[in-house]
Parts: sequence; C-alpha cells; structure tokens
Amino acid sequence: MLGAAAPTPLTAGAPDPSPEFINRRTTPLLDEMKLKARINGEKVHDVGYRVFLLDLALELGIERFAAYNRIDGGLEVVSVMAEGDDDQIAALRELVASKRPKDARVSDVAIEDYDGRIVSTTDYSQSLMIQIISDGLLALQRIERGKAIMI
Repeated sequence: MLGAAAPTPLTAGAPDPSPEFINRRTTPLLDEMKLKARINGEKVHDVGYRVFLLDLALELGIERFAAYNRIDGGLEVVSVMAEGDDDQIAALRELVASKRPKDARVSDVAIEDYDGRIVSTTDYSQSLMIQIISDGLLALQRIERGKAIMI
C-alpha cells in the first residue's frame, strides 16, 4: 500500500481546497449572467474592436469573454460573448451599446441573453494575441516579398 506523499514546504499545514474553491473555476456561480452582442457595421473589423471590448471586460473584472469577427451578408460583424455577475454584465451591456473604437462605423448593436459556453478571459486573451502576432508576421512577409520583386 502506498503511503501519503510527504508534505512539501509549500503545502505543509495547508488545508485541502474546499469543494467551493475547486468548483469556482469549473462551474458558473448561480448569480452569473451571460450576454451575446452582435455589432454590425460598414467598418467593425480591423479597427481594434476585439481588443477594445477585451479591455472593457478586463476593467469590469469579467472572467469569461470572447469576441469574433464574422461576415454576414457582406456586412462586417463582431460577435461578443461574456459571463459575469449581474452588475458586470449590466455595465458591459451599456458600454457595448454606447462605446466603440474611434474608426469604427457601426450600424446596429443587438444584445441578447446567452446560454452557451464561453472561454476564460485569459484563454481568449492568449488566443487573440496569437492571432495578432500571426497577422503581423503575414504582413511582414508580404512586405518582404514586395521588396524582392522591386529589386
């Protein structure tokens, strides 16, 4: 029979995590709300909208957030999903409806309740950063190819 692992200096005397602590990271709290917003317009892509919205979510302390660019019927669309407490979601709802990046041209903002899965804000931030870096590398490659053609 295997014995219990010896406590390390970091865990010695530390209580076992409570089920509430463990579940906090994997299941939503009962008072959590979700929203989905659809931002339509002539120019809502390539104006920093997703980063702008992420900054709003971070300022509000929202822990689950995602935003995606889409094209629908020739119109640019940013779809936003967020989960937080009542106050956070109410504040985000107001900000999404009233604020936008400087160069955005928005024709409509539709906001509704949402019941789907939403990734953590940290995971979304990392994914967005990878997309931005990838886009930048592709742009640099196009510039380099253009220089080679000019020479």
